Amino acid sequence: MEEILYDPKKNEFRGKDYLGVFLSMDKGTKHETIAAIKGFMERNAYYMTASQLRNIFARLQARRDDPSALPLIRVKLAYIQGRTDRRNKGMLLLLECLDEMMKRIVPERENEDSRRLLKSLLAFIVAILA
Repeated sequence: MEEILYDPKKNEFRGKDYLGVFLSMDKGTKHETIAAIKGFMERNAYYMTASQLRNIFARLQARRDDPSALPLIRVKLAYIQGRTDRRNKGMLLLLECLDEMMKRIVPERENEDSRRLLKSLLAFIVAILA
């Protein structure tokens, strides 16, 4: 049975490990992952500022081989989250999701796994911006 990753009625991602699914996008993207991102963006795209997302993407792209830069990017993410209107639940959900994904990438252990996770994070943001 296919697990639903996004609930449009509640406007939330769900599942035991939806972040893990998003962080494994470099291994191949399943139909339900694409459907979750598409459903999320169909509901929330109007309220999101693409320039802020592009800013985060550009910072991650510039440091894609250096996971030690993630704490500084998380500070920028926290700033954006603090400035976002509390009624804009979609943008807040996305920012929270990105932050949780960044937390799973351990910059102290710069190894192949953290680089792979960073590439998956970039793939997730590209899917959001597409």
